[in-house]
Amino acid sequence: MKTTSLLIATLALLLVMARSGWGADAEAIERITGLKPDLSNGVAKVSVPREDLAVTVDGVKLKPFQGLTSWAAFGRC
Repeated sequence: MKTTSLLIATLALLLVMARSGWGADAEAIERITGLKPDLSNGVAKVSVPREDLAVTVDGVKLKPFQGLTSWAAFGRC
């Protein structure tokens, strides 16, 4: 459910960015997604661990921090 919320918030943010002509704004991204973005080289990235997945590799269950995340990145165009 949280992943779906992130997707909806991301799409809303992209629509606002496209209409207003501004690029990545960390405060706006945090306000809309509820997640604090990581900033690097002008790119703001938000990540959400995928706790809804049950992935097993070679009999070992992977935990969300082991690469099972959804993310979105925003930058100035």
